[in-house]
Amino acid sequence: NVDLGTQATDDGLANIGRQILSTQAEKASSPEARTRAEWMLRHRLPDHQVAKMAESLNVTGYRLQHRLKRPAEALEAFQRAIAADPTFSWPYNNIGLLYYMNQNDDERALEWFTKAVEVNPNHLRAVHNQGRAAHRLKRFDQAAASYSRSIAMDPAYAEAHANLGRVLVEAGRRMEGLRELQVAVSLDPSLEQEQRYLNAQFGRDARQGPTPYSTR
Repeated sequence: NVDLGTQATDDGLANIGRQILSTQAEKASSPEARTRAEWMLRHRLPDHQVAKMAESLNVTGYRLQHRLKRPAEALEAFQRAIAADPTFSWPYNNIGLLYYMNQNDDERALEWFTKAVEVNPNHLRAVHNQGRAAHRLKRFDQAAASYSRSIAMDPAYAEAHANLGRVLVEAGRRMEGLRELQVAVSLDPSLEQEQRYLNAQFGRDARQGPTPYSTR
């Protein structure tokens, strides 16, 4: 089913995820399931059968980076994954995350996120990560454009709405930013930092959702 395909994707198993979701996109009994599967295929998965070596090396790199905390070895694994399949965008994005999270090198991170998007323009997380790196570099227009693009791909992406709201406020576009923050907390009420900020601006909203100032 679609959940199984999503889980395989989250586990880094691009080919299995694609196989399951392709079947669901064609044969699922409900239109909603077919639509979800089609969305996953378009925005979460590569558009081709990934070389097995590349897929395996990408999973290895992820484990080295996030579980074993060995970033240098992770970087080598991701680079080998790219060599095995240069059209596979995931390891490019993962190298970007390595620089963004482990090295605090936002310039290098942005370069790698951009490479991922060049390889696969529909890679939702890479597009959003472009925005995060540009945001930390205070390139507000570039960050806002990337966040907006990720929202166009997934209108229910609460984190992207929250990040767009923050960057718009920082860029001096306060009311636009507040509207995006309101959308974010309406989509995900667990965004406590954003909710506290809105409460400070407008007073506590008893509904724990968007304030009456929201235009959406």
